[in-house]
Amino acid sequence: KPSIRVTLSYKLPLSAHLPVLNLFQQSLPQPKHPPVPTTTLREVKAYFQDRWRPPASLDTSLEYRILLNPDGTLAQALPLNGAAARFIDRTPIPLRESPLASPFAADRPILLRLVLMPSGTVQVFSEN
Repeated sequence: KPSIRVTLSYKLPLSAHLPVLNLFQQSLPQPKHPPVPTTTLREVKAYFQDRWRPPASLDTSLEYRILLNPDGTLAQALPLNGAAARFIDRTPIPLRESPLASPFAADRPILLRLVLMPSGTVQVFSEN
């Protein structure tokens, strides 16, 4: 004779854990990146403005997290949305270690956000 076992359990919703999670996250040391020089922001924006030609099929903004070495070269470009991943080969993002800006005084890379819009507009701002 087959038997059926039913187990009931009650789980707290995620929102019940948020205060604990937030408290835990606040206690973790956050990595610090140096401030981004205004000149560097201008140079990176100019680099992409001179080269960005949006594909005709693009209908959404492409967002990337850019890690820039103190010598002004690209350390990493990370797509932040699906379109950015699909269109990365059609953007002017250079190969790693390629120059994007003049060297700047820092002991670590800096974080930038790059937004390439279908209109041809380019935005670059600090994520530090």
